[in-house]
Amino acid sequence: MRALILCFLFIVSALGANITSIICPDELNDEGIFELTLYISGDFNASFEQKDDGSITTLIFGGLKSDKIFTKTLDTKMIKNVSIKPIANATKISFESKQLFDISVSSAPNKLHIAVIPKAAPLMIEDIAKDTAGGQIGYILETLLLIALVLFAFVMPFILYLKSKLSLHVKKDDEKLQSKEGVPPFGPKADEKLSAQNEKIEKAVEIIHPKHPKTPKKHPKNRQKTLFDI
Repeated sequence: MRALILCFLFIVSALGANITSIICPDELNDEGIFELTLYISGDFNASFEQKDDGSITTLIFGGLKSDKIFTKTLDTKMIKNVSIKPIANATKISFESKQLFDISVSSAPNKLHIAVIPKAAPLMIEDIAKDTAGGQIGYILETLLLIALVLFAFVMPFILYLKSKLSLHVKKDDEKLQSKEGVPPFGPKADEKLSAQNEKIEKAVEIIHPKHPKTPKKHPKNRQKTLFDI
């Protein structure tokens, strides 16, 4: 199979095509994809051979020629370096990446478009454990909140019932006390009754021990001195 590919690349190289200009952006597009565009003169078949060597992926296009070496270092989240180098009857395009990616190649008349698409990072065991722990904690909190609401719904009516019963009991005790005394233990009526009782007691004491009017003391008149007083 490899021999067939090399044979095909050799046949295509006989026709030949040249790279006239290169558009290599400094950043990824809005979708996080890196796009490299090559403008080509002459007939070209976009078949290529791909090689992966660690963090570097290389595409070899047979029959595509380049007059000079092109390299560019990028400061993106995915692509670190891009290089285009001519080799025997072919051109080697390499991408050095910080993460896994897929390659999509499409061609149009006099143009070759290469898109480098990042792969979704696989979930690690630690990430799964964190997600699971977070989910369990969230479930526990929701369960505790639900239990608290249910308890509140059952306990609150009971508390209100006890409060009403206590208020009714206190009210009945006050009514019994008022019925025994005839008047409430406090307030204007209680003061009036106490005053009336005091008046009755004073009258009874006065009857038993009547008060005698006090007679004013007589002061002796000053008499005139006589000869006998000398």
